[in-house]
Amino acid sequence: MKYKSRLIIYSIFIVISLLTFSGIIVTNGIYRYMFSNNLSSAAMIAEDTNVFINQSVGTAQSKDQTPVLYSSSAEYYAQRIASLYSVEVILYDTSFNVVGTNFANAEIIEYKAFASKVMETGKTSYILTEIDGTDHIILFSNLRTTDSVYGVCAIIKSMASAASLIEQVSEMYIYVGIVAVLFCAVIFSAVYKKMLRPITELTQYNKKIISSDVLTPPEVEYEYDDEIYQLISSSYNMANIIGEKNHALLMQNEKLEAVIATMEDAIIMLDSSGREILSNKKASALLQGRKYNEFIPRMDEILEEVFSKQKNVREEFVSDGRNYVFTVVPAPSEDGLQAVIAISDITAVKTFEAEQSKFISSVSHELKTPLTTIIGYIDLLRRRGTDDKNLTQKALDVTVSESKRLLRLVNDILNINTYSRLDFDFIFTDVDMNELLSEAVTEMNVKAEEERKYIVYNSIDLPMINGDYDRLKQVILNILDNALKYSHEEDVIKVTAAYFEETLEVTIRDYGEGIPENMQSKVFDAFYRVGDDRSRMTGGFGLGLSIVKHIIQKHNGEVEIESVPGQGTLVTVILPIKEGEYVYTTDEEEYDEAIDE
Repeated sequence: MKYKSRLIIYSIFIVISLLTFSGIIVTNGIYRYMFSNNLSSAAMIAEDTNVFINQSVGTAQSKDQTPVLYSSSAEYYAQRIASLYSVEVILYDTSFNVVGTNFANAEIIEYKAFASKVMETGKTSYILTEIDGTDHIILFSNLRTTDSVYGVCAIIKSMASAASLIEQVSEMYIYVGIVAVLFCAVIFSAVYKKMLRPITELTQYNKKIISSDVLTPPEVEYEYDDEIYQLISSSYNMANIIGEKNHALLMQNEKLEAVIATMEDAIIMLDSSGREILSNKKASALLQGRKYNEFIPRMDEILEEVFSKQKNVREEFVSDGRNYVFTVVPAPSEDGLQAVIAISDITAVKTFEAEQSKFISSVSHELKTPLTTIIGYIDLLRRRGTDDKNLTQKALDVTVSESKRLLRLVNDILNINTYSRLDFDFIFTDVDMNELLSEAVTEMNVKAEEERKYIVYNSIDLPMINGDYDRLKQVILNILDNALKYSHEEDVIKVTAAYFEETLEVTIRDYGEGIPENMQSKVFDAFYRVGDDRSRMTGGFGLGLSIVKHIIQKHNGEVEIESVPGQGTLVTVILPIKEGEYVYTTDEEEYDEAIDE
């Protein structure tokens, strides 16, 4: 069906819909209006009926005679009201029996429930029902004197006049609708033909340019500045737009090739025969002149599966001592399916996973050992009691020692969560390093005295530095804790501080076991421990110096370590002095002599 024909049909449908909608609104309005009038009329008649009957029963000698007088004359009242108002009437007594009516179906249709409800509530009520195929309004109202209710009257009003009027209006709408549809069909046909002429000409023009390499402007006359004019104008620019789009596609392809060339992953594109179509520099460096199937195991089988089942394949492999993962994805093209291979070096990830597994294994073993000892001694005390004081004291000493060891292990685990993140908060303020060192040494001396070791620091005036007081204190505490762990009884750990033109240096010197030379470069690595046996005896996961290095780097400082096995270790922390805090320079010779003493 042509577009013009569809437009005419749609327009006629809209006209018919509008006429139908307006007809429904009009007929519904007429019905509501007639209903409201009939309901008001029925209410007025019910009121008049109550007044009329009250005038008659008012002659009763007593209150008890009123219902009897009403029932005996109800038929008369019904006929009288019906003749006066041209309505149908049903009169009920207080037992809801019909005592008077001119309604032919009164014996069959007794609306006792509605009469009962009206008598019970004392409020006038109505219903809309169909009788003999015609809607009727039945209004129920109490019949009452000033003292009591003696019956109910039902006034029945027919809605036949409303139905007749609605039928006439509906017929009128049908006739008007037929005429309107025919008239609109003629008008729409003429109007749409004129409106669609430029579109028809433009369609013919577009058919020509499909089969032609040369784009010429369309010769379409149109005098209005609207959407059709814009469509025609856009056709004039079609050739330029197509050229610009082609140029943009070429540029996009060049950008895509540039992106592929700079990707960290090796990218190789193959056709359905396995011939290489495209590869980036990373792929060339990785393959080193080899074919992809020589570098990746089972590559020919995988390509056959990819092309036959058209599904992605992801596998890991080892080559040249390194771990790789490759993904093969089928890609549709004009010449059929192609395959895109992405190769990633995951050696670092595998190394991390191995270190993680090693760490978990270490945690399990380290936590299990002190717990086993603690549980063993507690079980021993439970079985043998505390009568043996030497045994009890030994059990308590071992339990306390192992509990402290367990606490150190737990603290290290908590530090993993806190310090393994590079973004934990630092609060930088002016820090008095002399105050910080004195406080840290005082705190650690409590622990040192328990182990019969000593920490010495000679307080001196030091310039301010810009840093995080708590983090820097943690640095000193960690270094001192390490020095205590690996020192001997009666050893002295010496803390010395000095400053120069731009830096402040803190050295911590112990005379303990020292660190082998081949291990000194690794002591700042997370989870690295100098000798598992020695670390197991002291507890910890090798996080202390890793944390120290990270915090000092955040302060733009450095940390250095020198150690001789059997002679001890010297740790130097170098921090920049706050700008404007320079007073004088420590004599380097005196400083070196203080460290060596």
